[in-house]
Amino acid sequence: MLQEVYRSNADGVPDVDELVLREDFHPLRQLIEAQSVDSLLLKASLEDFADLRKASRCLQLLIEHLLRRRLRYRGLVILDCSQVNGNGNKCLRHAPLRGLLSGADMVTLPYDIESQTACIQAIHAAAGASALDRSATAQVAGRIRSFKAHSLPGSGTGRPTAVQASLSQQHTNLVQDAYRSATTALSSVTSPLLGLSASSVLVLLTPSVPPLATSTNTSTSDPFERFGRAIAGFHPRTRHVPYTLSAGLTSTHKAFIDRAAAVILVLCNTSSAFTETQVEFIIAIQDHIRACESRPGQQRIRKALLAAGDPRDLNGPLEGWWEVCSYEYTPGALDAAAEVLTGQRRATGRLPVKIGRYLNSS
Repeated sequence: MLQEVYRSNADGVPDVDELVLREDFHPLRQLIEAQSVDSLLLKASLEDFADLRKASRCLQLLIEHLLRRRLRYRGLVILDCSQVNGNGNKCLRHAPLRGLLSGADMVTLPYDIESQTACIQAIHAAAGASALDRSATAQVAGRIRSFKAHSLPGSGTGRPTAVQASLSQQHTNLVQDAYRSATTALSSVTSPLLGLSASSVLVLLTPSVPPLATSTNTSTSDPFERFGRAIAGFHPRTRHVPYTLSAGLTSTHKAFIDRAAAVILVLCNTSSAFTETQVEFIIAIQDHIRACESRPGQQRIRKALLAAGDPRDLNGPLEGWWEVCSYEYTPGALDAAAEVLTGQRRATGRLPVKIGRYLNSS
């Protein structure tokens, strides 16, 4: 019924009193009062509206004014934007965001990757600009928690059921497989870290960056600490040394590199732009490695590089590095990257962008 009301108001958006007089909401009211409805699905049909703003006003009328205020509905409202038709990519890009701004608790995205990316970017930009109200977002989170507690047996007891435990493990495996399939090596040769002497030193240089909001780490922890432990599990004589671009290559870094048989350098430009400071840092490391290798009796230092953010970081002045890209520095992404760097697993990902001589590497 709500779907028909939504579609029937293409020519004008009435106020809620007019809508209540015109439509029979008594059956829906009875279901809501009996607490028999915990979620409602609306399908976005922007082709029925002259413009996005009118569609948004109608959604807001239905969700905020009718459902929430007049009918006192406390369940979830899910807006299906998976097959939105309308004014080209603009509708596709903005329909999910408009749905959230109009009061929907959750939205589904279009099926194709390009449209999904555009939708997510629009929502992310809106969140960054504080367009999504914090108090409203907190209320949405509360409704989702309430829905899970009501709909998933055992979710409120702290003791997962056998079904939940099974689904949780399946989800964990699915996420792990996704990260593994995405991790990309820009060369078909095996990892240069294989075959290191047990007595040799492996230096791991990681950037000081803020933990991701999705990480289970505390706000003050190093998001690469777990990655460092994984590398040390492969080669016990690993020396994990963080760096900051503001300080650059310090005497401490040089002292560790002087004793190293191999170096792993992690790049993670959180500003999504390859900065001059990062270029200078890479050049400084490479110059110092060359100076070490020029000493009498010094063997070549094995070099591996991980781009743990924007793959375009690999556009830098890199010379002789074995390059891997994890695209982000979440625990799952870094676990998968560690497996590739240590030769436990072959990278199967493909670059989504052109980087120098590399395009869709495998």
